[in-house]
Amino acid sequence: MKTINKNNEAINVYLPNKLFKDLKVAIEERKTRGEEPKLQLAQAAYFANLVVYLPFTKKDQYEDKYGWVSLCSEILNSIGNYSDYMDFLVEREILERHPKNYSTISRKCYRYRLAERYRNHVITRVPVESHKSFVKARNMELEERKRRAEESTPHLTKWLDPNKFDVDYEAAMAYIRKEYQGEAFLGKKNKRIIAIESLKAKDWGYSREGKDDRLHSLITRLPKDLKKFVTYSDFGPLQSLDLKSSQPFIFSSIIQNQIINKTTLPKNKITKHFYKPTIPSTMLEQNDRINDLGALQGFVYEVLCGKFYENYGQILYEEGVLMKKVDQSFYYHGTTDKGKEMMDYKTLRDAGKNLIMRTFFSHYENRHNYVRVFEKHYPEPFAVMQLIKESKPDEKNYFSLLLQNIEADFILNYATRIIAEKHPEIPLFTIHDSVITPEVYLAVVEQEFRQHLQNYFSLSPQLSLESWCKDCEVAA
Repeated sequence: MKTINKNNEAINVYLPNKLFKDLKVAIEERKTRGEEPKLQLAQAAYFANLVVYLPFTKKDQYEDKYGWVSLCSEILNSIGNYSDYMDFLVEREILERHPKNYSTISRKCYRYRLAERYRNHVITRVPVESHKSFVKARNMELEERKRRAEESTPHLTKWLDPNKFDVDYEAAMAYIRKEYQGEAFLGKKNKRIIAIESLKAKDWGYSREGKDDRLHSLITRLPKDLKKFVTYSDFGPLQSLDLKSSQPFIFSSIIQNQIINKTTLPKNKITKHFYKPTIPSTMLEQNDRINDLGALQGFVYEVLCGKFYENYGQILYEEGVLMKKVDQSFYYHGTTDKGKEMMDYKTLRDAGKNLIMRTFFSHYENRHNYVRVFEKHYPEPFAVMQLIKESKPDEKNYFSLLLQNIEADFILNYATRIIAEKHPEIPLFTIHDSVITPEVYLAVVEQEFRQHLQNYFSLSPQLSLESWCKDCEVAA
């Protein structure tokens, strides 16, 4: 198994410089006073860094418009006296602790965020010296996550060596400073700084954990506009084959195969996730809420054309759910699962994608305005979605996780595995619904990928090509 070369006496944290300096002073003052228990700077900095770093690693899980991040005991208890550190950080006003919602009964965790005086600062990477035992424990935790990922996807993880990824650090940082100026863009700026600093420091790993069953790494978290600064080994820029409208497409494959064609797909494919053991085989085929197969077929065709997000964005705009700004961008102002929100979108496609994903993620009783629009314009697909959600009424995200599981099975367990067995010399990477490879192998990978899509889903979706090259045009 690969290991990352690290200084065994240092750990990297991502914090505002002012916060780290204040934290260092606070720790020194505590030591001078001889307070017990003794606290170490590296551990304190590590815990403070979690409220910055975790949202970068798992945006969907930790996204909160007010900056709150849930830190549960399973994240913290690898360090024995973590509660002493968290209390210290709150008492010294390094972090804020949310006064509500903690409950061991309902499994709600304490939520934290940076204290107000640090929130409008740029993040930097800070190497902190520590005891070897602490650094070793952190590295062992990362290695264990990598090991579990390697057990299921060795054909992909063998290429995820941080030492083989190069970044044009100076050009990337100059780009970030130029494009993300002002307080309104600070969050996006900090996210990109963490990505570039991690690439430069070779300080990242990978994992395949969580209900989505996806393979996660810095590559999957890399913002799209930074890809042009990254190259792989001697191969140079990479190329990405993206499955257009991935989750609507997978939903369409369920409709096409299980309802319209009433076929039984081979084991180890969609049926593994769909019928066993959660949904009876007759639920979708004989339900009186599904009456118009023609409407279902029309939905499938629309998704296969590759313009579903754009079309749905236009529908949302015409229904008044989206508003247009003077610069021709769009915004949504209303109620989502997270409460009252205002969200900006550059294009109708961006808006359509975001709001259909929120619809897929929502509980079956949700009737926010964007959910009602989907029900109005796509009543038959909406009925199918509701039936699937209602089969697991206590699992809020069941439907979307079902689609993600099928996507992960196809990308990680099926398509890339077959390609790797046939072409072991080809570097392969994935970003959830995308397969990435060096340009020299693109034609081979694309041909194989298209064939595996047809074999697995019995449908042929649209693909888009994205180049990671600085001077290349990006395909639509």
